[in-house]
Amino acid sequence: MFAGDDARDTLHVAILQGGEPVAVASVMREATERIAAPGQWRVRGMATAPALRGRGMGTLLLAALEQHARARHGAVLWCLARPAARPLYERAGLAAVGAQFELAQIGPHVLMVKQLERR
Repeated sequence: MFAGDDARDTLHVAILQGGEPVAVASVMREATERIAAPGQWRVRGMATAPALRGRGMGTLLLAALEQHARARHGAVLWCLARPAARPLYERAGLAAVGAQFELAQIGPHVLMVKQLERR
């Protein structure tokens, strides 16, 4: 559970296989002090079943999250990514900002950011 999970404009998405979730993600309005910009949306809880990674599910989820943020006038999409997931986010247009850092009891992460153009 994250702060903002139950906000009216938060989106939770899942890909189901046999009625069971195999990939999930959420996006919500949340700002970080590390980015000086209005209209920030945070990607959280991205996960794909290990046996199904590398099949494009994360890409589909990210596209849905980005579309949701754009539709609500989001200007920036950001997340804290594990090093192994960094290529997924980079393919989706997010770029690393700053150096890798440790999240207590979780491990190494990097801040990833994408400016959302108005369409």
